[in-house]
Amino acid sequence: MNSLLLELYMVHDGRQKPADAITVFKLDEGLINWTHDLSDELQLDARLNRQFSVRQRLAIVNRVRFFHARMLLLGPILAQFCLSHHTAQPVEKPTQQE
Repeated sequence: MNSLLLELYMVHDGRQKPADAITVFKLDEGLINWTHDLSDELQLDARLNRQFSVRQRLAIVNRVRFFHARMLLLGPILAQFCLSHHTAQPVEKPTQQE
């Protein structure tokens, strides 16, 4: 996961190209593959018992890391998508009645 986040944040040019979305989705696929590579006890869908063992706590930490990384990764794309469909109208000054 660390290498995926480093790849995301090492680009500082600020340009937005169609290839950027492809890169984001490839990184997201890498995050999903990371979850599949975890042991059975640490999988995101692992059942949680009433007894909290070390492995269950690690599973929770991994869930939080995964969802946090996905929010950081997909948030800008979602904002860009939503803002590109929003056409802002300039606010007109109210006319003063005399």
